[in-house]
Parts: sequence; C-alpha cells; structure tokens
Amino acid sequence: MRYRIRVAAVLLATAGGVLLLLALWPRSTGQPIVYGEASDCGDAACHGWSLRLASGEVYPLPYAAQEPEIAISDDGHRVVYLDLADRRVMARDLRDGTFRSLSPELTADQAVNIGGFVFSHDGGLVAYSAQSDSRIMDFGTGKVRTIAGICQVFGLSKDLIWGVPRCGPGSGENRRIVAIRADGSGFLVPGLDDEGVLLSPDGRRLLRVGIDYNEIVDAVTGKRLARMKSGGCERVERWLNDREVLCKRSKSYQAIDIARATSRTVTGVPARWGTGFVLGRVER
Repeated sequence: MRYRIRVAAVLLATAGGVLLLLALWPRSTGQPIVYGEASDCGDAACHGWSLRLASGEVYPLPYAAQEPEIAISDDGHRVVYLDLADRRVMARDLRDGTFRSLSPELTADQAVNIGGFVFSHDGGLVAYSAQSDSRIMDFGTGKVRTIAGICQVFGLSKDLIWGVPRCGPGSGENRRIVAIRADGSGFLVPGLDDEGVLLSPDGRRLLRVGIDYNEIVDAVTGKRLARMKSGGCERVERWLNDREVLCKRSKSYQAIDIARATSRTVTGVPARWGTGFVLGRVER
C-alpha cells in the first residue's frame, strides 16, 4: 500500500532551546484499524501508539498519549487521542486524513485531567470528558458542544448522551446515570449506576455487566428486559451489533447472542485485552 505522506513539524521546548522534530505520517488509507497497541519504551513518559490495519500494516500515532488511552470507532476508520505535540484532543479519519480538534490548546494541568474517549456506534459522534464537563463533536460538521456538569460520557446516539454527573470527591463509588437531550435538558435513568454499562448500537438498551449475570435494560426507563448468565466471560468488551456482545474468554473472543444464549468464535483479533491494547473493527 502506498500512503500519501505529509511532513509534520513539531516544536518541542527543551532545556537547551527548541528542538525541531520532523515526522513522516501516513496521511490516508481505506484499511480499517483492527487494534491499537501502545508503544513500549520502558519509560514513565512513554507516548505513541501503533495502529494495526486489516492488511497487517502498521499506521503510527507517534505523539498520542498513552494515558488516557486512544479510542477507535467500531468501523475501524476513526481514532481519537490526546496529541502531546499539539496539546489538543484530536480525532482523525484515516480514509481521507481529516483531522478534527475537540479541544482548544490545553495547559499541562488541563491535559492531566482529560478522561476517557468514546465514539457513537456509527462513528459519527465522538466525546471526551474532563474534570467537570464533557465535549461532544459531530465529526461530519466539526461542530463541538460542551455538556456542563457531566464528567464522564459512556454512550452517544443522535438523540441522547448518557453520562455521569458530579465525579468529584464525595460522589461515591457507584455514580448515577443521566441521559442528556439535544436541547441540554436531562433525566435520571432509574436504578442504574456507571458500573459496567454498555450502550447498544440502536441506542435503546443498556447492557449492565455483572460477575455471574448480565442484564439488558431499557436505556431510558431503566426497566429490565432480559437477564443472562455471564457464560465465563473474563470481560464484556462491547456490543457487536443489535443482538450480540463481544466477550473475552481465556483463549479467544466470543460473540454472544443475548437472546439465544449461543456463541461463536470471533476471528482476526488477538486474544488480548488490558492496558495498552484497544480494539478497532471486529468481524460481525
């Protein structure tokens, strides 16, 4: 594959003055990201990620922070990260090389307080959370809006944003979930906290992950719709589609049908999870 190359000139302040770093970046590719892997440099200040494409080639993100971890859209074409060179939260579409900035230039203290990133299931919306509010961007238009008082976003749809308010001291270990409408008004989702909750692709259901059992609840009313055994999952990664969730078992990923309680092995993804490893596009 041949990438169009652009030269990124990055000025980094050093003790002796200013160091000019030139980095060759692949600009665009139609290949989806299968997974991202943090660079291993054995240093607390380590940065950078390698994005493994479906072709087996590697797409580098040399200035992406390792904390917070990057996020990759479900279709594998977009990635969001904290760019340490520009000191901004950046989202990037690998298909055409489009960059979008979700944040203004950040101070060192502001960068430390950046929380997790999340995409909507269709990749059209992307969000990040800070200490006391969240910012959501429409990737198509580049328009960004701030949701005050929501310090963690974990689900996005065209109609609602699901998040957690008041994450500071005294908020408690299990924090209640609220849903925010487009006009900024919101409501409490009854009976739910933010412990192990995943939004379905249709935006109608939430999967509440437990140790022995998992529950499917209505994303607006909190009403329980189904309950199923965890089935030996070490970790429920995400929804694959409207009927299956991705389950990590000891030697493979499994797609679990939540209605039929059947499973199938998912191929093409390393049997890994944890810090420094982020899934992208998964066979559906």
